[in-house]
Amino acid sequence: MKKLLHVALLVFSLISVLNAQKITSKSFNEVMELSGINKQMLEYPSLVKAGMTSSKNQNNDMSDKEFSQMLSVVDEAFKPSKILTSIGIEIKKNVSQKDAKSLLKWYKSDIGKYITKAEEDSSTAQAYMQMIKEVKVLLKNQKKVFFAKRIDKLLKSTQMVVELQINTAIAIFTAMNKPSKSDMTIFRSQISRQKHIIEKNAHEMIILSYVYAYKNISNEDLEKYMNFLNQKSTIKFNDSATRGIVKALNNSSQQLATKLSQNL
Repeated sequence: MKKLLHVALLVFSLISVLNAQKITSKSFNEVMELSGINKQMLEYPSLVKAGMTSSKNQNNDMSDKEFSQMLSVVDEAFKPSKILTSIGIEIKKNVSQKDAKSLLKWYKSDIGKYITKAEEDSSTAQAYMQMIKEVKVLLKNQKKVFFAKRIDKLLKSTQMVVELQINTAIAIFTAMNKPSKSDMTIFRSQISRQKHIIEKNAHEMIILSYVYAYKNISNEDLEKYMNFLNQKSTIKFNDSATRGIVKALNNSSQQLATKLSQNL
């Protein structure tokens, strides 16, 4: 009896090990490509510059020379290869081969390809500028707005953007001003008082971006997408990708701040 129990435990341990098999290089590369992460990260520097240009057009308190210097350091600070490496580390650490199979089943399906293509197309600088032009029309679609809010809550997109914006502001302030401890305390206090405004603006932009991305996708297909996003394997994948992006972009913000302090 004791021997049979020992064998059963060994079999159970083997099953656990097999279930937790690490994602293979082939599956990893497929997931990164088919999920749209590779293409979206390649577009990221252009997207940052488009956002900066839009902000300057609304609040023109910087000279063209200074703004040109700011744009020139974006490509160096926000290198897609570094961001993708950071994402890859987190995914390889947390996503198993079994998870990858579940993910690839969706990304290789017709609906998966269709939605991924829509997300990729909405992640370009040109799409960003078009989205701003269509803002009033987009936000009239209440069903899409409601869906966008559900995705935002699930993926914690607003929370991530607010964290990155605050970290970037602190990094730039520190690099540009070399503040004392008391100056830093005052600055953090100012950010704290303005946080609700930062959150409101970030949330509005996130909702707008999701509505724009999914504007041509049926509500029925979006419900299928939501079911996919709620799967355990997808949650692990998205959480891992988010952690990798946050780590990479925090480093990029530090580099951006350093370069700006040297150039301006």
